[in-house]
Amino acid sequence: MRPYGSTNQRMNGGMMEHIDLCLKFSFYLLQSLNLTKYEKSTAIPGLNRNDAYTEPILLPPLPEQSRIVAKIEELLSELDKGIESFKTAREQLKVYRQALPKHAFEGKLTAAWREENKDKLETSDALLKRIQSERSDRYKQQVKEWEKAVKSWEKGGKKGSKPGYIAHFILLSLKNRMSILSYPAQRFSFQTKVPAL
Repeated sequence: MRPYGSTNQRMNGGMMEHIDLCLKFSFYLLQSLNLTKYEKSTAIPGLNRNDAYTEPILLPPLPEQSRIVAKIEELLSELDKGIESFKTAREQLKVYRQALPKHAFEGKLTAAWREENKDKLETSDALLKRIQSERSDRYKQQVKEWEKAVKSWEKGGKKGSKPGYIAHFILLSLKNRMSILSYPAQRFSFQTKVPAL
């Protein structure tokens, strides 16, 4: 196929003047015309040539056609590279999404921070004791607030509904709740192995 050629065609009973036309330019030109707006069929797509003939076409000189084609192909090439880069990035993101939880559980995400803050970190036993102490203090505060609300309700002649219990933890002593947290994993039938941390 030649990149450009001469056309001399019979159109609507008359002779079309001789024009130089770059074939790639005509390809891109026809793609840009949006001829589907003239499509009127319902079952099989078709185009009435009389409708297509009414479409105005500006035809630049042959050298300009070649420059336009070169620029279009340059832009399309850049677009193809961009699409390829996007696909590569999307694949890398999938790998990253899979690796992130693994690194988090292995401690790789915070290794540098832990190394820098060695002297500021508390041991797991100290952390557990602090959490238990904070829970105990919060629980005791909730019990005091509940007892105060009950006394206020009783002084008011027990009108309205009695203040509700503090969740279901009020039924358990603080000691029992903390011992539940420290049960060995083997005592639970649904857990057979405790992962090492």
